[in-house]
Amino acid sequence: MEEVQRFDRRQPPAQTIRGAHIYRSEKGQMQAELTADLIVKYTEPVEQTIFPHGLKVTFFDSLLLPKAFFTADSAIQWNETNEFRAYNNVVLIDHRSHDTVYLEDIIWDSREKRIYSDHPLHAVNGQRVTYGDRFESDDSFTNPQIVHQRGSIEWNEEEEEEP
Repeated sequence: MEEVQRFDRRQPPAQTIRGAHIYRSEKGQMQAELTADLIVKYTEPVEQTIFPHGLKVTFFDSLLLPKAFFTADSAIQWNETNEFRAYNNVVLIDHRSHDTVYLEDIIWDSREKRIYSDHPLHAVNGQRVTYGDRFESDDSFTNPQIVHQRGSIEWNEEEEEEP
């Protein structure tokens, strides 16, 4: 029996939510809407919340109009360090600038109020495509930066259609 206990060190989840639809507000103002097929919260050995089937988050402005959208195939939040990591097919869409950023993973450090990724990415704005080595921003996305930006490409759709 001791052998079995040693093999399975992860405790059962403290909470499991299926078909989650969560709203976040501050001072009565809705800020975000999160949807996830499955949320699993563990308290041991480390307090963490896992989104094994991904999540979608819509951020709203003061008029409740969508200002940004975020999706990822998987995510994990560590409550002790206040870090959130989304990974596998991460997409950020800024509805104000019409920028779409595609990343393999992204980390939000709420203590430092910083969002970043140390992995290559590409961004699309209209017909412009930009590549970069890293992504950095404050947590309100007022100053997003693509580090070592390169490869801005513009194309004309009409020229592509010609044989």
